[in-house]
Amino acid sequence: MGRSDAQRVLDATLLDVLRYFRDDVEVLGAWVESDTSICVVYRRTIDPELILGGRFTFPPHAAPDDPESSGQAFAEELREPIGVGGFRGAVDAAGTHWLGMAEPPACPFGAAAR
Repeated sequence: MGRSDAQRVLDATLLDVLRYFRDDVEVLGAWVESDTSICVVYRRTIDPELILGGRFTFPPHAAPDDPESSGQAFAEELREPIGVGGFRGAVDAAGTHWLGMAEPPACPFGAAAR
């Protein structure tokens, strides 16, 4: 049995951060949330005091029927500026700013992992 689409998206996201954005983004935690979403907790060198969180959903994938393409696109999003609307979101008990989310997702690692 092969990896799920969600695991393939997560793996591609983490790989691309390591390959291309390691000087810009530090991933603090990441997990498959469901068959159609992953969550990533991270910080960026341009604003290192902020711990950010994002939920990325699919399909559709960035390229049709290509889960890795979504992971590559999500990795690039992690280094992008937040924008004015980005701070409209939940802040969890660990101080992670969940961009654009009304409620933070359940972190399988617990707050102490960050």
